[in-house]
Order: sequence, then structure tokens, then C-alpha cells
Amino acid sequence: PTPTSTLAPATMCMYVTNSTNTVIRAESDGSGGVNMGALGGTLGGPWGVALDEANGHMYVVSRSNSTIVRANLSDAGGVNLGNLDGNLVTPYGIALDLAGGAMYVADADNRVVRANLDGSDGVNLGNLGGTACSTCNRATP
Repeated sequence: PTPTSTLAPATMCMYVTNSTNTVIRAESDGSGGVNMGALGGTLGGPWGVALDEANGHMYVVSRSNSTIVRANLSDAGGVNLGNLDGNLVTPYGIALDLAGGAMYVADADNRVVRANLDGSDGVNLGNLGGTACSTCNRATP
């Protein structure tokens, strides 16, 4: 899998997932890299990552396991939130609605899944009228 990353504006740290089933935390200039490991052994093909800096959490898509993992930003422990009530097939991306207490996960099956930040109440929102992922991973002319 291709590495994905996100930047934590408050700390200026970036979090990068890689194909060796780990997350790496580093300064925004690339220095000070720390391998956070597999977040307690919960990762399999990590793909997307989203941050909740206010609560000190990261959410990582574990593509091979079809699950979401929540971990602390400061250490390597992780909690497997499961497959959002059976709705994930092959998840690729994740976005958080912190004000609404929800996560939205893009799935390879051309769907979007919404769930609470604790992984409960997963709902398949479908393909959003045929528009979800219609251009995912495609270069635009």
C-alpha cells in the first residue's frame, strides 16, 4: 500500500502509515521520526489516518483487517474499533466530524460508512447517489 499521512497543526507532527503495518510520527520537517509500531498489534495494511488532537487520538484504517483502529497520539497502544457493525469490506480513507462525534470511512465497495467515534452504530450510507469514489485514486486532467 501507498503511505498516507496527515499533519497535526497544534504540534506540527505528522503521522504516516506505511506498508510494514506501522505508523511513524515525525516533526513536520521530517526530523525526529519515531516508529509507533503496529499500535498494539492491531494494524494490517494501514491506509488512511485522521487525527483528533483535542482528545489525543488518531484513527487509522486497517485495510487488510477491514477495521478501524483508535490510538493515542503519544504512544504505540491501539484499540481495534472493529468493522463498524459489519459495514466495512475494504476501507481506504477516513474523515472525522469531531463536533458531531462521527467518523466517515470510504470503502472500496464504492460506499461511505458513518459510525460513532467509538466504532458503534455503523451505518452504510451507500454510494451517495452514485458519486462516492467515482474518481477515487484517479488523476484529474
